[in-house]
Amino acid sequence: AAGAAALVHSVDISAAAIDSAKRNMARNAGRAAVRACTHQVSVGDAMTVMSQMIEAGRLFDMVIVDPPSFASKQDQIDGALRAYGKLTELAVRLLNSGGMLVQASCSARVTSEQFMESVGDAAYRSGVQLDGISHTTHAIDHPDTFPQGAYLKAIFARVLPLR
Repeated sequence: AAGAAALVHSVDISAAAIDSAKRNMARNAGRAAVRACTHQVSVGDAMTVMSQMIEAGRLFDMVIVDPPSFASKQDQIDGALRAYGKLTELAVRLLNSGGMLVQASCSARVTSEQFMESVGDAAYRSGVQLDGISHTTHAIDHPDTFPQGAYLKAIFARVLPLR
């Protein structure tokens, strides 16, 4: 909202998290851009809500996907990668052409390479390409001195039709 978005739609399965998002918008209402932004909310499973939005023909210029950890154990990695792929498939269908996908993972067991491949493959299966991919990890003040410490990773990419 602070970046001059006309609309922000927050989705979370936790009503408490949605209440926190509402409070955050209210706290920042002193900023003209935030006041001008419409804030819609949905309490529910993100995959279900995103599917409903697709059915309703909703489109956005940016979709941010920041799920909880999907793999706290080694045997959960394959399921986590499938979930990231499904979230990507849904997210890209909610984007206007040229829209921005921001997708994060906080699963320590999933490597950055696995996450990037899962998101990229799902985008390709959906008939889009990820352009100008930027990949981030922890900030310098959050050192990851052991393998499971490198749990945070994110992708920023413009979504375009396949050429």
